[in-house]
Amino acid sequence: LVSASGTGLQEVTTLIHKAGLGISQAIGTGGGDLSEQVGGITMIQGLELLEADKQTKVIVLISKPPAPGTMEKVLDVARRSKKPVVVNFLGGSVSPLMLGKLRSANTLDDAARVACELAGMKPMVAAGTIPRETISIALAEHKKLAKSQQFIRGLFSGGTLCYESEIILQPLLGEVFSNAPIKPENKVPGDAPSKKHACIDMGAEEFVEGRAH
Repeated sequence: LVSASGTGLQEVTTLIHKAGLGISQAIGTGGGDLSEQVGGITMIQGLELLEADKQTKVIVLISKPPAPGTMEKVLDVARRSKKPVVVNFLGGSVSPLMLGKLRSANTLDDAARVACELAGMKPMVAAGTIPRETISIALAEHKKLAKSQQFIRGLFSGGTLCYESEIILQPLLGEVFSNAPIKPENKVPGDAPSKKHACIDMGAEEFVEGRAH
């Protein structure tokens, strides 16, 4: 895997491990690597290294939305790979034309599932299937709520997990406010009173200035 998100890298490698497969290499690029200024230097280098690595059978790319020009550079290199490549640019708009033979994943869970399938593992659950245990827990918690409780509030210790949740929730609920928003107009300070549906990244820079992370 090559990832501009530390949290995303941890999540996908954990999911692949839980599925019973292994990780040959996991390369973190730093969050700014896919900016316009840096141009994806480390992700491209990581792609080329994994292309040459005999132990790597499938390559996974993870990031929040890259700068448009940088995304084109990275995808151009990825399309030339002789190995299957899974692209998980959370919230990024990647057209089928830009993807070509590459496989797209909308969430971190999707990225792990598709990577396992490309590595030869039969799908254990259908895409989008929610485990019964999760449904049971959700229904039990729902019964405890008062009628006046109508908004979802999420607290996250990783910016990418917060961002991913917004991507999942917005089509279902409409606007989701956050200190790490998908849309600039939905931004709220992390220490402000919650506003409607809200997801807050507790690891954001605003909470760690002048103190330990």
